[in-house]
Amino acid sequence: MLDDVTTAESGGTARAHPVDPTPADVFRGLCTTPRIAFLDGSAGIEHAPRSIFAWKACRELRIDADAAIALDGSPWRRVDPLGALDEFLAGEGRAGRTVIGALAYELGGAIEPRARSPRPNTTPLAVLTSYAATLEFDHRRAVWSDAPPRVTTQAVGACSVTDVRVSSDEADYARRFARARQWIGAGDVYQVNLAIAFTAAIHGHPALLYERLAARQPVPYGAYLDCGDIQLLSNSPELFLERRGDRLLTRPIKGTRPRGVGPSDDSRLLAELRASPKERAEHVMIVDLERSDLGRIAALGSVRVVEFEAVSTYPTLHHLESTVVARTRPGIRFSEVLRATFPGGSITGAPKIRAMQIIDAIEDRPRGFYTGAILHHRPDGDFTMSIAIRTATVTGDRIVYSAGGGLVWDSVASREYAECWLKARAFLDAARAA
Repeated sequence: MLDDVTTAESGGTARAHPVDPTPADVFRGLCTTPRIAFLDGSAGIEHAPRSIFAWKACRELRIDADAAIALDGSPWRRVDPLGALDEFLAGEGRAGRTVIGALAYELGGAIEPRARSPRPNTTPLAVLTSYAATLEFDHRRAVWSDAPPRVTTQAVGACSVTDVRVSSDEADYARRFARARQWIGAGDVYQVNLAIAFTAAIHGHPALLYERLAARQPVPYGAYLDCGDIQLLSNSPELFLERRGDRLLTRPIKGTRPRGVGPSDDSRLLAELRASPKERAEHVMIVDLERSDLGRIAALGSVRVVEFEAVSTYPTLHHLESTVVARTRPGIRFSEVLRATFPGGSITGAPKIRAMQIIDAIEDRPRGFYTGAILHHRPDGDFTMSIAIRTATVTGDRIVYSAGGGLVWDSVASREYAECWLKARAFLDAARAA
């Protein structure tokens, strides 16, 4: 344990009453620990009311971009990436260890060869780490699962972000948009997701940037993962999958409006989102896709939409969100869940495989961990995965943050481009503050 108790601002943590130390205090104390994992549920009182810390890394499974598999840095006998995931998770579960890590969007090409990209890629397809020490904070009851470490704020210095650039200006985006719309018009695809990337130089410890990002946009599925040579800073509001026993749940997001200037303007924009035929059409397509995906592994008749077109509100935007649940058939392995559902339909489009092929044709770089998933796997086999949207990847002194949205036939290029910038706003504000 660390030595002294200090108090820091919670960075937007929602809790029933003051608690000492807060999750923000503990993160500040542990953030320089090698391979630290922080799953930040501080804004998830309704759906994801726990923050989780993991440290004292035990074992690491890494699947490189060429699908080479390494266990603790050494080549593993396994040659099948999905089989390696099953075996690693089962083995660490038997040892009573929690596993936390990230799956890259390009892992979808290993699942479905028709969606495999020929583009060069250096980002691993997966990095999973098991831990000997974990700690949870229940935000509903404002209690820790165990005595938290006595925290001293670590000397992490300053963090600055410079030379921010965007991969596509509005004219370039409009050209890519027009290509996507041609495929939509031809009937190849009903909806396709198109993203742009922001790149920058980062100086100092990325944990400080994560704190600023989380303070500006509290979300239910925030995360900071130190994967050794890569750090992930995720500001995701979206649950990909949650498994509890035989119950599987997904909560896709599709449909966006900015926050208004003042309450009346905000109410107007929220009502506009609820009433928009275009936004609702996007949403319905993705809910149908998710129902179909879950149906591939579900017990007959068990797939249900239990909440439809609910509005979730964040400091910079409103979203439409639905909840789909299913009961899985007996004996379904983690790899089978991935084969049926990964990557999430809300960040590909529909039909999924053709949408992924079009994304590969019109985007100018691999997505890496952006739009992949961040996994928290418990020893009993239950797990939670968020979709890694609003997620920055730090490699050395470089940082990449991407933002995108779904395109349908009646989308307008200028509005979609503006939406990408809206979704990047919290990151860009945090970068400027840094």
